[in-house]
Amino acid sequence: MASTSPESPSTPEESRPLTPPLSPNSIEILETAAGIALNSEDPSFLIAVLNELDVAVLTNRSLLILDHLIQHHPNRLCHRLCKIIFFPRDTITEVTSAVALEIFKSLFSDAISGEFIKPFLLCLKSDDRAVENIPAVNKLLSHFSPHYIPENDWPEFTTAVCDNLDSGKEKVLQFVLSVINKLFADGTEYILELRLETLCDKLKKILSSSDVSLKVKEAAVEASFGCILRLKNAVNDEFLQDLLRKVMNTVFFNGEMKFHMSQEGYARFILDHLVALARADAWFLRNQIDKVLKFTFIMMENPQCEERTRFLAIEFVLVLVEDKKGCQILVNTGDLHIKRMLSQLLCMIATVNENTALDNRDQEQCILLDQGMKSMARFSRALGGRFLLEGFPQPFESCFNSEEWQRRRAAVSSLSIISKNCSKTLKSKVDLVADPIMKMVDDMHHHVRWGAMYAVEELSKYLHPELQNHYHQKVLPALTKAMDDFSDSKIQVQAAMATYHFVENCTSNMLEPYLDEIISKLLRCLQKGKQLLKQWALSALAAIARSSQDRFLDYYRTVMPYLNFVMTKARGESNGLLLSETISCMTAIWMVIGKDKLSDDTQQVVQLLASTPISNLDIHDPMRIQGLKAWGRLCKCLGHKFQPYMEVAIPCLLQSARLTLPDVANIEESDERNQMIQIKTAILEEKATACVLLRHCIAELKEGIDLWIDEVAETLVPLLNFYQHAEVRIAAALGN
Repeated sequence: MASTSPESPSTPEESRPLTPPLSPNSIEILETAAGIALNSEDPSFLIAVLNELDVAVLTNRSLLILDHLIQHHPNRLCHRLCKIIFFPRDTITEVTSAVALEIFKSLFSDAISGEFIKPFLLCLKSDDRAVENIPAVNKLLSHFSPHYIPENDWPEFTTAVCDNLDSGKEKVLQFVLSVINKLFADGTEYILELRLETLCDKLKKILSSSDVSLKVKEAAVEASFGCILRLKNAVNDEFLQDLLRKVMNTVFFNGEMKFHMSQEGYARFILDHLVALARADAWFLRNQIDKVLKFTFIMMENPQCEERTRFLAIEFVLVLVEDKKGCQILVNTGDLHIKRMLSQLLCMIATVNENTALDNRDQEQCILLDQGMKSMARFSRALGGRFLLEGFPQPFESCFNSEEWQRRRAAVSSLSIISKNCSKTLKSKVDLVADPIMKMVDDMHHHVRWGAMYAVEELSKYLHPELQNHYHQKVLPALTKAMDDFSDSKIQVQAAMATYHFVENCTSNMLEPYLDEIISKLLRCLQKGKQLLKQWALSALAAIARSSQDRFLDYYRTVMPYLNFVMTKARGESNGLLLSETISCMTAIWMVIGKDKLSDDTQQVVQLLASTPISNLDIHDPMRIQGLKAWGRLCKCLGHKFQPYMEVAIPCLLQSARLTLPDVANIEESDERNQMIQIKTAILEEKATACVLLRHCIAELKEGIDLWIDEVAETLVPLLNFYQHAEVRIAAALGN
């Protein structure tokens, strides 16, 4: 019969628990039990404690013993559990080992978990039962903390690691390589320095073997790159160079790729580590560069490879050339690799269709095009645009002469990118980019013509004034012709944008022969164009006025009726953006013309500004800033004639200068917080603009501002520091 007394459980004699009855309050008895569990050669007592965890009436007693062991003897308990988990005797069941493993995982910290690796490694080579436990040990490997391996254990530990790399068992090799890579990941590779040459020899043997799986080779490659990157100062350079050669031999045999493309993941794995090596020490690749580049370009140019593999191959070349020594290594290999890289990037940029070709500023829908353009920028920046265009014209000429419009457009886009990123070296050789681009402005395909207009814009921004000095006779007629193409509004808009940027750095003498034609075309755009074209036509007219100076007087009376018409229409349609651009254009022209030629032209603008209080507009309405700038420009060009308008202008400027910033500290929602930050930025810009304009009014009007001096001082003095930082930035904006 079963007894209900916990002291007399009804169990067979042979399975009755070995632990003696314990009093929970008896520290002495617990310590005695601990001594038996830890000191005895026979693990039976500790095994019995583990087994009792499944016996309900005895669980409390076992937990008391385990708790005492964990608190007072953790390291010794760890070693004892290792023996039970990994080296069970015939009398210990797999269930008992599993229970010990779960206790080990749940009760011990990283510092103690590291203790199990060394004894396990020592027995892996000879104990088949230990090999069977590898899956269980792998679950603990993430807890392995090499930092806690005592220094006096390093020799035995590294010996065990190296010895197990001779194993013919797949599981053993994978596990040991995982331990090695864990050392590199945790920054404890110094432990391996004691047997580094032996370790490298073993890794070379694995890499050369035809009997190991691809998974083992991947782990060996990772360990090899770990040795190269982390331990290169601990061993002879040639020794590690040979290790890299062995790595590359895993993908080549007699100069040919020796693994099937179904193993592309392995190639990508090697590329990933080559990128890391090039980023850390590109010079180390010097002896293997031919083989490495051959492998890289095979992967880059193979259309069957996944995009991520090809991008990784491109990334390796880019990282290599962005390093000064790595760039020299690539150049020393000859022209072939640079030509192949340029050809590959041009092919990527040519991956456009009718829908994406004109959207040069939004690349989200075309990853390949975006990657190609970014890579061309990095490649040209590293090698130098002049070096590329003078030394390697063939890839570009091939595209320019192609019957495919995509390739012609890719060549034009590439020159735009190179001009932007290599402006310093190209300014003395503008013809390298300007001549081929100007040949494309009349291309038969509209996408190529658009690309040429965009290229003119980029060259105007980054190669001025050299481009204007040498090419105004070609560029200005091409721009006026493109603006006359009403069959393609996008080309018109791009031509107007290019006109604005080009004439900004022209002299009046350059512009004079073309003013009739170009102003006529811009006014026609104001008449018939859509909103975006009108905006850029207005910007271009203002830029022409600034650059042509007195010569613009002949066109003033012709231009103003168009501007008044656009302003009136924009106001009637509540088109704030077009209205602000029109006022900006008009006031910029007035600053050039001067107050003596203005007559009553300013009345309409003054009335508009007076009837549209800035405080009534949305903080992001462009008329807020343009309205302030308009008052400032009117003051500057009218001088003392501006005094009648001060009763409206000065309060408006003071109101903007006194704006307060919103408090974003207590806003938790990210979207709302971002919105408030944008508002804060807009307010800061408006305050800075108002401060600068008040200063300009004081300088221009002098004693004429006497009535407002107290209010102006009261506003500006507290903002003095803010004003000083903002003055330079806003003064430049005022001029535009």
